[in-house]
Amino acid sequence: MDIYSFLDEESRNTFEKIASALEGASLYFAGGCVRDALLGLPSKDFDIEVYDIDKEAFEKAMESIGAVGVGKSFFVYRIKNFDISLPRQEKKIGRGHAGFEAVVVQDKKIACSRRDFTVNAMLLDAKSFELIDFFGGENDLRSKTLRVVSSDSFAQDSLRVLRAMQFAARFGFKIEPKSVEICRQIELDDISKSRIFAEFEKLFDAKFQIFGAYYFFKLLIAQKLFGLNAEFGSFLRFAKNLASSSCFFKKNIPGAFLYQLFFVFRPNKNSFLDKIGAPNSYKKMFAVQKLPPKKISERFLVGLSMRLPISEWMGAYRAEVKEMAQSIGVWDDGYKPQITQQKVISMGFKNAEISRNYSLLLAKEIREKFRG
Repeated sequence: MDIYSFLDEESRNTFEKIASALEGASLYFAGGCVRDALLGLPSKDFDIEVYDIDKEAFEKAMESIGAVGVGKSFFVYRIKNFDISLPRQEKKIGRGHAGFEAVVVQDKKIACSRRDFTVNAMLLDAKSFELIDFFGGENDLRSKTLRVVSSDSFAQDSLRVLRAMQFAARFGFKIEPKSVEICRQIELDDISKSRIFAEFEKLFDAKFQIFGAYYFFKLLIAQKLFGLNAEFGSFLRFAKNLASSSCFFKKNIPGAFLYQLFFVFRPNKNSFLDKIGAPNSYKKMFAVQKLPPKKISERFLVGLSMRLPISEWMGAYRAEVKEMAQSIGVWDDGYKPQITQQKVISMGFKNAEISRNYSLLLAKEIREKFRG
């Protein structure tokens, strides 16, 4: 397998610069970029593991090309979209994602055993393109299966439970039963908000969100992080709505997963967004993305259209919405009321009376013109 076919010109030039600086060492592509290449998918980032070199020579080589130490205690350097590292074994010494101690090793199997899933635990020789696969990752790729490499090392990093969820959502993989049980036994109370959101953001943009939704509950992420439990009927409703939404819009809309979660399970939106470390843009999004009432009416759609066109509303996938919105002229444009604040001022109202009477007159106008 020629991984160079997955490198653009700039990435090839960067790799040649890396290889030149590390002449005499053995270089292997590792982790996700190998997985993606086997799946025929492009990678944005590339991991390189460097064997047959001592730490001092490695650090000097990295400095010579301007690579920056992003995890020097883990022997990891970065230049552009490449992470270059020495092969290592990790030991948990404290809480959180950074609570590890790393030791350089030269045994490839030991180095690969620290990886989370077999599909991410393969190496590809940068010269011969020989695939090194100690744990059956290639077979698991073919069967679309996520399988934990080592239960001991996996359990040391709780973030990996969230990674299992987003990998399933991105690639349409199932998680084999033993690995599900390993994930369910891991506490999730030591993960920072920034890392939680990084994994959820990948889920929100994933192609197979139904898989992610299933494992969000199955792996107990929903329960442990948000206190949410799903009865079978509620989950089916959630999954059905999510599938209908995806089919209607023909693509995943950022926030669609959350919209359906909020619609079916009704957690406090701002509290949930705080817990996943979502940026303010998400709070602004859901300030206008109102959840639908039990029965969609013309009045509801008219009021909502004054915030955003109904065609941009995440609830627009429902069968009756488009026809109704088009019939009253608010599908692509917001409702333009006849009453304006200038008219209210011309009636002699002043100060706080202006806003209050504008709202009353607008509500009266909508009530008289539309049903519901």
